Amino acid sequence: MYHLSGGNGLQLTTRKNDQQDVNEPCVSPDGRYVYFSEDMYPGGLFQYNKDPNNQIFMIRRFDRDKGKVENVTGGEEVQYAPAIS
Repeated sequence: MYHLSGGNGLQLTTRKNDQQDVNEPCVSPDGRYVYFSEDMYPGGLFQYNKDPNNQIFMIRRFDRDKGKVENVTGGEEVQYAPAIS
């Protein structure tokens, strides 16, 4: 997270490794939550041959008040990018 005027920023989450993605941040209107998608496929490495019938990505959120990451969606065939409506 970066201030509008720049600076070093503040790291909100960490990646579990260099090959599985954490992407598509989307902030709630009140600014409390930062939603994102995370590659949760087992194995710890990027794979081209992932089984599309099993969970690949999960929507998670970072609670800025509590400083914790929570799962929002999960299970088979959950492969979305978060969008607050």
